[in-house]
Amino acid sequence: MSKEELGFGIIGCRMGLSHARGLKLCKGGKLVALCDNKEETLKNAMASMDKTEEDCYTDY
Repeated sequence: MSKEELGFGIIGCRMGLSHARGLKLCKGGKLVALCDNKEETLKNAMASMDKTEEDCYTDY
């Protein structure tokens, strides 16, 4: 991540996923983590946002 990029994470991927999509479109925005306590919701968000398990958490 460069100095011009701003990393962000989403807690609660059901409603937060729409925010993640919007922030991802912002110049300099970079999605660095997803978190949800429901594994199925998290897996759907991972696929939608092209994230790996390394970037995703179920415990916050």
